[in-house]
Amino acid sequence: MLNTANPWPPELAAILRKDQADLDTEMSTGRDSDEEIRSAEERRKDKEVMRLERNFLTESMNIKCAYPDLTYDDKLVLHHGGREFRFISMTADARGATILYLPKEKILVTGDLLSYPIPYFTPPLSERAKNLRIQAQFDADVIIPGCGPAWHDKDFVSLEAELFETIVSQVGQAVQQGMVMVEEVQNAAKVEPSV
Repeated sequence: MLNTANPWPPELAAILRKDQADLDTEMSTGRDSDEEIRSAEERRKDKEVMRLERNFLTESMNIKCAYPDLTYDDKLVLHHGGREFRFISMTADARGATILYLPKEKILVTGDLLSYPIPYFTPPLSERAKNLRIQAQFDADVIIPGCGPAWHDKDFVSLEAELFETIVSQVGQAVQQGMVMVEEVQNAAKVEPSV
């Protein structure tokens, strides 16, 4: 956390400077950075997006990070107010992401390991699929994803796991057939889950 928190403000500031320069050019020429003509309405929207980006950066620069005084590796169980909280480390959008399970309440909070409607993912997909299959084994009546609505069954968990498994399988088959170019593999992989 200490290593990843500090580089963000300067990186965001550099992105903001570039985006502001692009917007300034767009406002003066009526064209975006790809030389595409932008309508007055598109320029108005782009200006609003820039305002929001600037506000975000200003807020980000003023955040005081508070680091945890308790960490764990694989699992951590806490009890408070008659509740049991199970924190479990899994690979989600980053290694060491945390899911939370409340067994008495049958609530599973997945973070970005599960997201709707579009899976938010980073490799390795095989680990993501494995962890989704593990999540499907929890006795949960409510599943709260990192993005999207709460679920009251495990159908979407299984669907997302199957999607990742299909991608891994199809890419593996393409490579075994001698495909090495990204475009070849992308064309060979048909990542439609069977559900």
